[in-house]
Amino acid sequence: MNFRTFLFALPISIALAAGGCSGDRATDVKPHKTATKKGPDAKGKQARKGGKKGKRGKKGKGNKGNKGKKPPLQRICKHATCTPEQRATLKSMIDKVDATNKRAIAAMKAPAPAGADSPETAANAALAAAFRGEALTPEALLAHHEAMKSAHTQDASVGPWLASRDALALALHSTLNPEQRAALVDHDFGVILRYARPADMGGHGQQRGTGHSAADIETFCGHVQCTDEQRASLTSMIEAKQAELKAMADAAKANAAAQQGAAKAANDALRAKYRSDALTQADLDAFHAKILAARAPADMATRMQAHTEMIIEVHGMLTPEQRERAAVVIEAEGMHALMGANNKPGGMRGAKGVGAHEGMRFSAGGHGPAPTTAPPSAPPSPSGPPAPSTAPPPAPSH
Repeated sequence: MNFRTFLFALPISIALAAGGCSGDRATDVKPHKTATKKGPDAKGKQARKGGKKGKRGKKGKGNKGNKGKKPPLQRICKHATCTPEQRATLKSMIDKVDATNKRAIAAMKAPAPAGADSPETAANAALAAAFRGEALTPEALLAHHEAMKSAHTQDASVGPWLASRDALALALHSTLNPEQRAALVDHDFGVILRYARPADMGGHGQQRGTGHSAADIETFCGHVQCTDEQRASLTSMIEAKQAELKAMADAAKANAAAQQGAAKAANDALRAKYRSDALTQADLDAFHAKILAARAPADMATRMQAHTEMIIEVHGMLTPEQRERAAVVIEAEGMHALMGANNKPGGMRGAKGVGAHEGMRFSAGGHGPAPTTAPPSAPPSPSGPPAPSTAPPPAPSH
């Protein structure tokens, strides 16, 4: 090879050598992998965001549940589409009902007056005087029952509340036009009944007890110091009355459907009155009477008579000394104290009020003050057996 050929071939050799070296290095480099969402880059991205778990977000609103019925005015005007003037009139009357109701509740929760001016004290004194006598009459027991009922339900603060309810019930007819009244009767008659129904509709319904227990007899005899013979007679009488009262309760259950039908008929008659052109206070009074008659236990008169007869029979068993002991307890604490702290008069509880702002309950039977401890036992009378407790056994619950 001459020198010229050598120089010509040298660059080619160098180029080939360089290419071979670069090829060797290329085989040592690992091919680059494209990152995917599940690859290392995705994890690295999470790490770059902070690594630690973030704070919990704000609590959502969640399910607030049933909010209950809407306020009366909103219910009325929703279906009757009240004008501003009608809304203002009804609002002022509803506010008056609420205000008089609150005053009545406050008055009824206030401590009962004590001393000679208390209606309960006067009623108990009158019954105690009758119990001391040789003969106890049904009229004396009825007078006491009515006096205790009046003392609890005829508070002066109750009258304005009842009058405001009647006025609002009448205003729902006079303020709304026939189309509005028809819409309200069809879609929400309950808001009308809220104010039109009688306020003393029974809260206890027709629950009845089955008489009194042996513990009641022991309490009674502890007050009047019964003889063994008197105790046996009282036990026999109570057992017979329990069977009689249970039979009355069973018969009343069979009459429940008829009473429900009578109440429904009264409601339907009131619906028709609200659709008509005239509604008067006399119409409301008639509706109240029908509802109260339908709600009252059908056997109430019979039960009251049976209870009265039992008290009179017990009174006839007692000696004068025993009657005096019973009269002392009656005058100080009331008839129910003769039967113990848990035996209060079985008066029917009245209606729940007319809603959230009118949750007043009436008590048609006087409950009297809490009984005190029984008077100390008196020594046996030299003229006869120890005086049995004058108070009759616990009255059957109504």
